Amino acid sequence: MVMINGYSTAQVASLIGVSKSTILNWLREELVPEPERSNVAGIDWRVWSDADVERARKLKGTLKSGP
Repeated sequence: MVMINGYSTAQVASLIGVSKSTILNWLREELVPEPERSNVAGIDWRVWSDADVERARKLKGTLKSGP
């Protein structure tokens, strides 16, 4: 088993209280920088550092919810 030091996108979403889809939208809209990627067993993963998580958390605090 390969250990990755960092967080997955789903873990980041859970940590800051948004959906994974929201995180992916922020990435697509370039509201948060793309974290480093790691390839494990042919699967490409985003590996979020503590600093990446903090940037996403701060972004969440600046956005209004709802339509």
